[in-house]
Order: sequence, then structure tokens, then C-alpha cells
Amino acid sequence: MSRIDDAVERILRVKFISGVFEHPFSDQSLLDTVGCKVTCFLFLSNFCVSFCLSHLNIDVSNDRQYVDLSGTSITRA
Repeated sequence: MSRIDDAVERILRVKFISGVFEHPFSDQSLLDTVGCKVTCFLFLSNFCVSFCLSHLNIDVSNDRQYVDLSGTSITRA
């Protein structure tokens, strides 16, 4: 239960810092960009990287800017 409390605390802290509670509504002018090909591509590529990192138990907690995902172990993920 403490892990859940920690996760919720981190999420709420990020939302508070980003101003979600002061400005809870989204910018309607950006609505056309939701679901466009570029957004879908970025989502899919980020999902694939996240899946591979979690599946292979790769620790990226340090300040790496790039992680090389190549080789036969990636195709098995």
C-alpha cells in the first residue's frame, strides 16, 4: 500500500507543479493535433521503447539521454 501512496503522491506533485489544478481545462486550439499521424507515431514509438525497457528490466534511472535498443533480445520482447 505504501508503494501506491508514493506513486499517487508523485503524480499529484507533478500535476500541482504543472498547474493542472489551477487550469483544469485543455487548450481547445490543439484539438486538431490529437489523433493525427504524427501524434500516433510518437505514441507508438514511445510505447515500444517503454515496453522493451520494462520487458528487459533495463534500468534507465540515471541521466541517460539515449538508450540503444538493438539486437535479437529486442525482437523477442
